[in-house]
Amino acid sequence: MDKQTTRNKHSYSEMIQTALLTLNERGGSSRQAIWKFVHAKFPESDYKQFLARLKKIAEGSNFLVRVNNSTFKLD
Repeated sequence: MDKQTTRNKHSYSEMIQTALLTLNERGGSSRQAIWKFVHAKFPESDYKQFLARLKKIAEGSNFLVRVNNSTFKLD
């Protein structure tokens, strides 16, 4: 198996965006709710990588806003 076949088909930013668009909660979605959706829709996802990517995306992106410590929404 080469690296292309073992790699995820979707990036974590795409997974998180899909989750937030689908959940569509007014005040933002909790980290747990986002993870439940991501894990159900993308079974290849990894929890530790998800947490690291969520934190990184929230700090440096222009589409994800951290509402409070564990709630996120789209900008």
